[in-house]
Amino acid sequence: MQHILTIYKSRCPALSNTTHHNPGQALAESLLVWLTDGAPMPESGQSKCDGQRPLFEHRVRAAREATGLDTDSVKTLMQSYFSRTSPKQLTSEQVDELIGLIQNLGNHHVGVS
Repeated sequence: MQHILTIYKSRCPALSNTTHHNPGQALAESLLVWLTDGAPMPESGQSKCDGQRPLFEHRVRAAREATGLDTDSVKTLMQSYFSRTSPKQLTSEQVDELIGLIQNLGNHHVGVS
């Protein structure tokens, strides 16, 4: 059986307007050379956010401790509102929202006592 791959447009100049009969290792090597050549990728928003993840846990812990809520209550909030179980899994916007929820729940909790 013969397989033919035709590439009309590609960001990889070596592959634009090419046809490959039974594409295999040669095509893979062309792609690998192109993918590993050149300038490093710019830092993405996600990688910047990854560096802040430990800060997320610290901020959530500080808010929890300031309001007197227990860890299980905060985990329940995260699960209910974001379907997550750790601040590390949240975006910075979600952490801000979670802290607001913690403060709001903590204020009601304090007011009931």
